[in-house]
Amino acid sequence: MHGRRARLALARGGSRMAHVLAGALLLGRSCASDSAVRVGRSALTARRAARDAPSVGLAPARMPPPGAQPLYGEGGRLERSPLLDVLRGSLKPSRLERIESRLAQRAGAVRLVLENIADEHNAAACLRTFEGLGGQHVHVIETVDSLRPCAAVTKSCDRWLTLHRHERVDDCINELRARGFTIVATHLSDDSHSIDEIDWSRFEKVALVFGNERRGVSPYAQQAADVSAVLPMAGFSQSFNISVAAALFLAHMRHVGKLDAGLPADELRELYTRWLINANKNAKALLERAGLAGEVPFL
Repeated sequence: MHGRRARLALARGGSRMAHVLAGALLLGRSCASDSAVRVGRSALTARRAARDAPSVGLAPARMPPPGAQPLYGEGGRLERSPLLDVLRGSLKPSRLERIESRLAQRAGAVRLVLENIADEHNAAACLRTFEGLGGQHVHVIETVDSLRPCAAVTKSCDRWLTLHRHERVDDCINELRARGFTIVATHLSDDSHSIDEIDWSRFEKVALVFGNERRGVSPYAQQAADVSAVLPMAGFSQSFNISVAAALFLAHMRHVGKLDAGLPADELRELYTRWLINANKNAKALLERAGLAGEVPFL
């Protein structure tokens, strides 16, 4: 429409005013077109941002303060080794910094126990929450249902976790007890306590047991537990979805300081090796060329 008016103005006369009018009309059409392009691009950018945006979480992982003890190398918690030097040498400094900062914040005083979780999305959400809060060890009891977390939900977070699989409940309980963990069943019973009424400082290490979506924690796990804990409920709902319940329990563990960083040096070294291998697509070839592949039993 603007272009037609401009051409008519020029055809009716070559006056200066006609040329000014034509230029204004053409400029208006150009600006409108450019605005439409910008609006379209902005809408596309917004859609992409919404699609790629991560789920809402807590504050980003804290970086070590200036002057803090480094994780690796001279003066670090882990001594240098040819094996780790080879693996580190193939990664960008920014990638190494991220791996080391996450490892330095890993917590060992809380373990997640999932007993016969059937739904793959629930299982994946539990793993992702635990990993995101700094947990490391997950015990999976598979007497009835096998754990098969949905990859679209985990976002590969399970690559950074240590999974312990058990075919029997007592095997899992006995291993945790031998490691000094207090067994906490997330189960409603006559002697259950709300999580905000429990003095968690009494327990050095805590293993949180979550049961099947429909059946809950098994009777054997209930009997074996040292404590039964529940979430306080203020509404008409009588329970939460297991992934929501796990997230609330774990967030409370972090709030009371049970998920603070703390892994022994030997475990830090093993995890560091595993994580560097996970982050390196050519790890096996690199170590074979360096003659170090035999030093990694899990490669």
